[in-house]
Amino acid sequence: MSSTRSGVGGLLLILLLVAIVPVAVVVAFGVPVPFMVAVGIGYMLQLLVIVVAAFHWRVQPRDPWIAIAIVYGIMQATTLVSVGMRYGIYDVLDLLGAAAGIIGILVFAGLVQALHPSEHDLHTFLGGFLWLTFIAIIVNFVQHASDIPLMFSADSSYQFEFASFFANRNQFGYFLFLGLVAHMLYLHARRCRAHNIGLFALQIASLFLTMSRGSIAASLIFLTVFAVLRLRTKPKYFASFLAVGGIGAAVVVTTGVGDKLEELILRPDAALAGRDVVWSIGLDIWREHGILLGSGSFRGVMFAQERGMPYEEFHSFFVESLVGGGMVELILMLLILGLAWRRVVRSHLDVGRRHVLYASAVGVMGLSCVESVSFFTVGLVGTLFTIFFVSLPILYAGLPPAAVRQSARGQSEIDAAN
Repeated sequence: MSSTRSGVGGLLLILLLVAIVPVAVVVAFGVPVPFMVAVGIGYMLQLLVIVVAAFHWRVQPRDPWIAIAIVYGIMQATTLVSVGMRYGIYDVLDLLGAAAGIIGILVFAGLVQALHPSEHDLHTFLGGFLWLTFIAIIVNFVQHASDIPLMFSADSSYQFEFASFFANRNQFGYFLFLGLVAHMLYLHARRCRAHNIGLFALQIASLFLTMSRGSIAASLIFLTVFAVLRLRTKPKYFASFLAVGGIGAAVVVTTGVGDKLEELILRPDAALAGRDVVWSIGLDIWREHGILLGSGSFRGVMFAQERGMPYEEFHSFFVESLVGGGMVELILMLLILGLAWRRVVRSHLDVGRRHVLYASAVGVMGLSCVESVSFFTVGLVGTLFTIFFVSLPILYAGLPPAAVRQSARGQSEIDAAN
């Protein structure tokens, strides 16, 4: 087996770890380092890992991703020039973000496509991600052991910040949502055992503890779509989903916790929690400062904050894209995602994992409407979603057909016997 066929799962896991650890050290241990510095340290470590891996495997990014990265770079440069001509200066962070986007496309799409995966590689990544999920859940329970019993007497969910070692509870919610996706992929061709059921229970409980409505909704969408897709081939999955859902609903009704859950999680009094106002501000800036090319992500946030936006993001992938790079960036990003997922559609991937991937895509589409999902950006959120919705689809599409894998396995067993 060539060097390019081994280790890609471990590489993605390491890239994820080096994005988590610096931020976790600052958040969990209170190390007096600015948050942006911790994010930057994580990104520099990612670049170091990527360079070492590329030289070790002697690989380089594949087309069409090199051409796409060039197009993306031209688009970002055009936006920066446009902003500079209009306002006399552009934000340096937008320049750094453009460079990070080019590198991200080359690495998480182009380089990954050059590293032909094996089942072992994917198992390594998924297994490692589930261990990270378990550790994050345990840390969260330990950190907030005294706060959890107080939830049912609380007046507002904003009294708590169940975020484990992540920057905030929404980020922890994203991680738990993707942990469910990883768990379903991990169980392919495996029997669901007691420890899997236990981990699923911990994942769902922790997800509700975050009280992150977007992540909870994305998870429910994912599980529902997956159950519906499996109805045709595996009716027991759909029946199990209905049974678990029915039992959960009965418990909520009979114990009387439904009202409290509605108050803490659904929060009808909070409506969209100000997102509609933020979206309106963002769309106004997009219309006023650059429909076609946008105004730059960081400069766009500055404009919004001058109008009273209290956040540093627009809580919508679509609004973020329009403000940052206009229609050009949004269309290009959707085309990039479409190219990655087109490979899955045309691949020999088995129907079981295909259903998991399709259901996860629907879930993240819902999440991207109400949260700042990002791809090819610096930081943990960008790394998470880029790996799961660009790199993993490319890797799964690159798996050889089952017959070829069985033949290779049989040959390796013969070679070992001889």
